[in-house]
Amino acid sequence: EEEEKTTPTETKEEEEEVEVYKKKTSTGSRKGIRKAVAPLSSEEKKEKEIKARKESVEARKKRKVEKTVKKKHSVVEIENLWQGWKEVFLVGTEWNCYDLVYNVDWDFEHLHDFLFYDEDSATIRKQCFVFGCTEPQLIDNEMVYIPALVAVVSDLAPPTTIGIKSVQMVNEEIVDMKKLKMSWVPFIPREDKSQNIGQSNIPKVFALHCNLRRNLLSKMKEEDVRKYEYCLPYCFRPNRVVEEIKKDNEGAIELLYVLDKSGSVQFSFDPKEDDIDTIIEEVCEDNDLDADVYSAKLKTFIKDEVKKHKETVQKKVEAKEEEISKLSEEQRKSLNEMKVYKFYPKNTKPDLSSFKVAYVNRYYGKA
Repeated sequence: EEEEKTTPTETKEEEEEVEVYKKKTSTGSRKGIRKAVAPLSSEEKKEKEIKARKESVEARKKRKVEKTVKKKHSVVEIENLWQGWKEVFLVGTEWNCYDLVYNVDWDFEHLHDFLFYDEDSATIRKQCFVFGCTEPQLIDNEMVYIPALVAVVSDLAPPTTIGIKSVQMVNEEIVDMKKLKMSWVPFIPREDKSQNIGQSNIPKVFALHCNLRRNLLSKMKEEDVRKYEYCLPYCFRPNRVVEEIKKDNEGAIELLYVLDKSGSVQFSFDPKEDDIDTIIEEVCEDNDLDADVYSAKLKTFIKDEVKKHKETVQKKVEAKEEEISKLSEEQRKSLNEMKVYKFYPKNTKPDLSSFKVAYVNRYYGKA
């Protein structure tokens, strides 16, 4: 009887157990009771622990790799931003030394911030144009070609002409940029790289660009190649350009006196500092010339050359004054008030602190 009483109870518990483990699937089917799992042996437990440990190590490695890749991606974005400074043409740099500038990974992040976030060039929305140059310096017994970028903020559009002048050249040559394959191209900030640039959103920041192909240099005349080493974006300050012309032409004048049949003699003469009779005496002594024969001739020659030099300077002054007279009052004001900024790389290695100078060039003066 006890067995008969017990049996219905066990049957009831089994039915309850079936109800507990029966679940509905999404299709409405019902699963049966779960099978009992036999306990793991010590070897199986050990294998399971080893497998779990391996999976944990692999998961950590995967997370580490993903994190590293993400970090590299952000660095690449920063590098891509200031590969941008390399778009600026470095005027006056010898072609055979041009690529040596990029032997160092220069940092111009501060230039980007100035161009697009500074109050002068960004907030006020004036015109800003950027050109570059190089300043070779011997650092740790190695010649380093340091790039310096110049940003000019003005109400006027960037200049369309290039000034070419070297020590050997008597007169300055002003030519259209197009003759040297140069132009001003929009300088686009990092976040706008992927945007379409149209007439409505052209930035007011421009970089000097040179479209000359290097393979053409070997086919060019040497004098034409040299022009790139002496060229600068042309500009002047109306309120001081005349005085600068006079100042540039002060000092000693280089003279070449042709003798009758025995060649020539070269010497210098400063109209303000030198005594003409003393110079003539020195020239005759240094070149074994008969003073009785050449003194009068040299004196006449020197006076004529000084007169020609003064006339040349006066013509330059008059030409510049005429150029200034053609400018509107607004243009004169903008040229006089334009601001010039000079940027050196922020790199701590190599240390550039002792090489930084404010002087830009003969057109833009000091930054």
